[in-house]
Amino acid sequence: MLAPNPSMEFESEILLTGNPDSGQKQRALDGRLRTWADLMFSESKVIIGTMVALMKMRAIPSLAVHDSLIVAQEHEEWTCAVLNSCYFHHLRVKPLIKVNKPPQRLSLDALEPIR
Repeated sequence: MLAPNPSMEFESEILLTGNPDSGQKQRALDGRLRTWADLMFSESKVIIGTMVALMKMRAIPSLAVHDSLIVAQEHEEWTCAVLNSCYFHHLRVKPLIKVNKPPQRLSLDALEPIR
């Protein structure tokens, strides 16, 4: 599963104020103040844009789960690149992407018979 990984609280502060430690009030962008709803909408544009790009460019299916994408392991590198690009395109910040790999399956051959 691939997901932009900064905590939403920290990410919100950066996108809404520009600097989480500055103590600044919200500043207007494009003539209006940004809210949590704008952040959620931007995030949805990133996820949907990534899904569409994966399908159009490489026919890679994906499943969106909250702020994450589930893809086959062989598409991990390509998906990370597209997600990074879409995230920067919409939000003008580079995300930290965390990849959660499925747990390894235990082979039945590795088990010893019960005596």
